[in-house]
Amino acid sequence: MTTVDSLLLKIVNISSPTIEEQIVARDARVLRSLATSITTAIFITENQSRLLMKILKENLPSAINTCKPDFIIYNGGSDIYEKDPIGALSVSRQGIIERDQYVFNLAIKKNIPIVMVLSGGYHGDSYEIVGASIKNLWETV
Repeated sequence: MTTVDSLLLKIVNISSPTIEEQIVARDARVLRSLATSITTAIFITENQSRLLMKILKENLPSAINTCKPDFIIYNGGSDIYEKDPIGALSVSRQGIIERDQYVFNLAIKKNIPIVMVLSGGYHGDSYEIVGASIKNLWETV
């Protein structure tokens, strides 16, 4: 059980083994559904924007359906950029923009509130890519 789940149970003063078992089972299902995509993503070594989108489209909807989140905190890192000196992935500028748009469109389609936080991005182009992505979200979502 996650710390957040424990805290929520304490807040609402619920102490039921049944509820705790359901939370643990839910967390295990989510982790299993994400394991394949996470393992696959680690081995991307070339410009793989299409592969990243394929992995997202094949796994994110089922992860959301399994988890049934009340809201999504989306970490939109740009260290996946193909020119990033630290990130191990090789995703194009347009691939990052498409990734962000896909995640937001999916959350909106499923009526789930979403917030995007930024992280990573160690190339001089990162700030421009993030700006272009936010502008795209503003104009299209």
